[in-house]
Amino acid sequence: MEDRKQNRLMIDVNTRKRIEDKPTSLGNDELFSRFMEGDNVAFMEFFDRHTSRLGKYCRKMVGNEREAEDVLQDMWEKVLRRREERTPIPPNPVGILYWLARNLCLNRIRDRKEHASLDDLSEGMHPAAEQNAPSQMEELVLIALERLPLSQREPLILNAYSGYSFEEIAEMMEESVGTIRTRAWRGRRQLKRLLTALIELDENSEREASE
Repeated sequence: MEDRKQNRLMIDVNTRKRIEDKPTSLGNDELFSRFMEGDNVAFMEFFDRHTSRLGKYCRKMVGNEREAEDVLQDMWEKVLRRREERTPIPPNPVGILYWLARNLCLNRIRDRKEHASLDDLSEGMHPAAEQNAPSQMEELVLIALERLPLSQREPLILNAYSGYSFEEIAEMMEESVGTIRTRAWRGRRQLKRLLTALIELDENSEREASE
């Protein structure tokens, strides 16, 4: 099963070289439309354009590198399945990616809460046990992000970490640009407050431990 999933996302060297040598200026809608019609080169350009940015979104949402990679793999599997099942081409393909990634992330978070607390998880599942362990500040940012309302957390992550513009995020979420900007601004303000409180709490704990 794992080999099948990996093979379906692989591309031969010549096809990859054509993409690198001659990237297109096609929009997301046209690339996705061509992919749905059987153009694998269009799919790989669409894949390359969004997989890294959505990977960052998933990592910030679930707070775990391996889980984020699983979510991203599942998301692309669902996209590939749409072509196999001849699903009608959506009017907003990047929005479809976002909603797939979002729902998969929320499912992971929900399952985690239902089955175990952080203390119950094995050491290998802790964020600090990842190969590239986050710094102390990065851990505090993750903690603070988790405390933001989802409506503020998502546009902030998509803009600040994934690099999507407010216009792109608005299209994904089918909201106005002004609404997305307001949510992100409120999220930044609340994140700053939370970080200040967490840093102060952390410093006080270190001070008490040294006394």
